[in-house]
Amino acid sequence: MDNPLDIITETLDKITSILNDIGVEVSALQSQIGMLVVTIAVLYGMRRYWWPLSSLDGKSIAMIAAPVLMVIAICMSWAGQLLNPPEKSSVQGYITFHTIGKPSLELLSSDGQSINLTPGVIDPDTGAFFVLYKFGLAHYPRKIQVKHIGCESLQVPVTLNQLRSQHTFQINFECANNE
Repeated sequence: MDNPLDIITETLDKITSILNDIGVEVSALQSQIGMLVVTIAVLYGMRRYWWPLSSLDGKSIAMIAAPVLMVIAICMSWAGQLLNPPEKSSVQGYITFHTIGKPSLELLSSDGQSINLTPGVIDPDTGAFFVLYKFGLAHYPRKIQVKHIGCESLQVPVTLNQLRSQHTFQINFECANNE
């Protein structure tokens, strides 16, 4: 993790995933904007505790530290994504599989939607794979999903730092129902 404030945006991603799992359809960008608005509203509501700044004491600093860090983390995440997007909008790696026929690969966003531009290409001899996607603000792959008919799907988490560094993923896909 290059930026210690990434834990805040990763937590927001987890909240987005939970909301989508319970049926509340929300994108990562929508949840980040929502959290930013709520946080700014909380800071505004708490202004009597910290304004004027010269009246800050230890208790006041502790009360405003979390909301201020939240705003900073979201803004830094957006700036980082806009100023330093991944060099390539692709995910690559190697997959080992023991199935009849090749499994399929999908890149999933934080709301669980497929964001592939092309189907995942897997070389049957080497297991090398390559998948293209369209990068956008708070819209990038969060998981690689491997599926095959009659098998339980496998989801591998993906971080923004892995995308920026063009990480080569190593995936082992095993199917219990391989007949």
